[in-house]
This record gives sequence, C-alpha cells and structure tokens, in this order.
Amino acid sequence: MRVFCGTLLADLAVPDVMAKLRESGGPGAGLDADTLTARLQQLER
Repeated sequence: MRVFCGTLLADLAVPDVMAKLRESGGPGAGLDADTLTARLQQLER
C-alpha cells in the first residue's frame, strides 16, 4: 500500500509497481509479474 499511497494512487503499470517494490526492499520486492498482477487484480475487486 505504501507504493500506491506514495504516488497518490497514480495509474501505475505492473513494471512500475515492481520497480517501486524493489526500491523499497519490502516483502513484495521479490514478486514476479504474474503474482503481482493477480494480487493487483484482487485489490481492484
């Protein structure tokens, strides 16, 4: 959630989110694109 709150809920593509997660070094830093996409879709629902 920090990634989204830090960008004021900007429209981010999966590669953008992955880059920000890696920069933060948090628990989501190791997610692959497929897993991240699935989690973002769950969040959207």
